[in-house]
Amino acid sequence: MASITDLSSASSIAATDYLVVNQSGTDRKALANKLPLLSVANTFTAAQTFSDEINVRQHTTMELWSIDCANGTALTMNNTFVFQLSDASAFAGLVIVINTTDGGGGVFMCAGGVVVKIADGSSVYSTTSGTPSKTNLYYDAGSNEYRMQNNTGGTRTYNIFSIRLRASS
Repeated sequence: MASITDLSSASSIAATDYLVVNQSGTDRKALANKLPLLSVANTFTAAQTFSDEINVRQHTTMELWSIDCANGTALTMNNTFVFQLSDASAFAGLVIVINTTDGGGGVFMCAGGVVVKIADGSSVYSTTSGTPSKTNLYYDAGSNEYRMQNNTGGTRTYNIFSIRLRASS
C-alpha cells in the first residue's frame, strides 16, 4: 500500500473511493460514501440507526434552523388525488404539512386510527375524507392507512415532514 508523504498534495475523496485500514494484518475497506464527513453536509442513501440521542442545533442565530426540510422533495397533487403516507399500517406519529401553493400549514397527530388536527392557521385542512375545498388528512379504516387528499379544487404542491413514533397505526 502506498504511503502519503505530503497531505497538502492529496486530493479530496470521491464517493466511489475506498478508505482502507489494516487491522491485525488484514486489510479492510469501506466505500467513502458510507462514512460521514463532519465538515460538510452529508446525504445518505440508506437508513441510519442511532443507538444514542441525536443532538440538534438550537435556533440561536438567524438562518440556522434546527431541522430544515425546506429543500426536500415537494409533492404536487392534482385535485382529488390521494397520497398514502405509509405502506399499510406502518405509521403513527406527527405530520406537518405546508401547502406551498397557497401557504397554509397544518400539524396533525396520527395514532390509533385517529387523526387529530393540532393546528391549521388558514382553515384549509380537514381530518375527513371528501371534505370539499380542503386538503384532507385522514385515516382509512379499510386499508389501515393514513392518507392525504387534495380536494381543494386545483393542483397543489405540499412539503410534508413526518416523525414516525410507532411502526403501526
